[in-house]
Amino acid sequence: MLKIQRITTRMVSLPVARPFRIYYGDPVTSLGYVLVQAYSNEGHTGYGYAFLYWKLPILRTAIDELKDVALGRDPFEVRNIWRDMVTATTQFGPGGLAHVAISAIDVALWDLLAKVVGEPLYVLLGGGRDRVPCYYPGFWRSTPASELGAEAEEARQQGFRAVKMKLGGEASLEKEIERVKAVRAAIGDDISLMVDANQGWSADFAIKIGERLKDYNIYWMEDPVPHDDLQGSARVAASLDIPVSTGEGAYTRAELAQMVDHGAGDIYNLDSQRLGGVTGWLRAASFLEARDLRFTAHLFPEIQCHLIASAEKGLTVEHMPWSFALFKEPPKVIDGFIQLPQAPGIGLELDEEAIKRYEVR
Repeated sequence: MLKIQRITTRMVSLPVARPFRIYYGDPVTSLGYVLVQAYSNEGHTGYGYAFLYWKLPILRTAIDELKDVALGRDPFEVRNIWRDMVTATTQFGPGGLAHVAISAIDVALWDLLAKVVGEPLYVLLGGGRDRVPCYYPGFWRSTPASELGAEAEEARQQGFRAVKMKLGGEASLEKEIERVKAVRAAIGDDISLMVDANQGWSADFAIKIGERLKDYNIYWMEDPVPHDDLQGSARVAASLDIPVSTGEGAYTRAELAQMVDHGAGDIYNLDSQRLGGVTGWLRAASFLEARDLRFTAHLFPEIQCHLIASAEKGLTVEHMPWSFALFKEPPKVIDGFIQLPQAPGIGLELDEEAIKRYEVR
């Protein structure tokens, strides 16, 4: 009988190509990952991971404590295993670190299961697309305005047909607009432009700047206000012609339901790590599709390209390559589309030399 025989964890710290500042503190120069490998008694291996900006050993401990829920069980029980892991962590949740830990195990089990079946993950999930649109996320708040044009040219050279820039860090509306103007001038009119305030504005300011952004053909405005200000986000969405994107901070389907009930956004941004992996993401996507709502994928492009490909209302993937150093051949972008791997599972092979180089003991 097929069983999950063993689950191991390793910690790695991967450098980022372009250091950035999130909300406070020093620039981020590296990211910590807990890499999970799940082994079956018949020789299959599934890979998953989760990342944190800080305090990585806490995440590893949580994963190591949770993996016993899966050991000895059939990989085809993956959805039931997910439910049991959620149940086992209810005293800490819902959401938070527990869901991040669950996601790493859940992704590894889905990768393992798809390898048992012998199909790419997106095929196992019923996906009919072998490529999905993606966009370049960059132009961080910490990037000087004088460097925005050069970064835009990089994105164009890499084949992206859409880019997203960070806002919310300037002291005045005029300076925010200057940054948008610089990026739009650099990419021209044939590349889509999204803006992400990272929850940095009030609803009043978001509406005011949104009126000014009409001149720059903005595809969506992301997280204009704090994620828990559902009324404020709804007011922004109702006031502007620019679609509002929100949802990346949701850990549960119930949180998404609250956002939808408030009319907090037009496009919902799903984060597979916060939602608890593939299983949690599929539950969230099913909920949104039942309400005829569009959604995108936040981070983790090598995993979420499979998920978006399986979803009718899935729009695009954020091509954040932070984890690509873990793998020998990450998915390629051609003409603005991620080409989905055709090997079984997620379709990626670990780069053991890189992992040894960046492993944290």
